[in-house]
Order: sequence, then structure tokens, then C-alpha cells
Amino acid sequence: MYDQFYSSLKNFNTDKQAVHDCMKKSEGILEVCLKKIDDKDVKKKINGILSLISKIKLGDSAEDEYWKVYSDFSSLLTVLRQNEKDIKWR
Repeated sequence: MYDQFYSSLKNFNTDKQAVHDCMKKSEGILEVCLKKIDDKDVKKKINGILSLISKIKLGDSAEDEYWKVYSDFSSLLTVLRQNEKDIKWR
């Protein structure tokens, strides 16, 4: 999903619908994660991304707004991967 989001963003000017669809799929994944994660900092990051997504409207939003969602999503994945590594070391 993450790679698909990036690939669609690279083609933003020719296929905005694909970018929007990827973002909406990401939104669904984040909503599921929000219910399953207890870490307050991670929940705060997820809620921040969901807030950004809720403000984006297909056709009205600039490419920068989609890249911001992608960037924040990428940052969240990094945090989750690091948490996973930390758990394995315990």
C-alpha cells in the first residue's frame, strides 16, 4: 500500500484519482490501527494524519497536501517499525 501511494503520487498530475484512492485506503488502515494501538504518541500521530486526510477533497486539493499525508504516514511507519524492534529486544 505504502509503495502504491508513493507511485501514484509521482504521477499526481496525470492521475489524481489514483492518488486519492490510495489515500482513502490508507485512511481505512489507519482507522483500524487506531482501535488496536494503546500507545498515546502513536495514536496522536494517527489522529493527526486522519485529520489531514479529512480536509482533502479530490480536485480541490494541492499535490503538497497529499505529499504531507504521505510524509506523515511514512514517519508513522518508521515509528511502528522501531517499536516492533524494541519489543523484540525485550
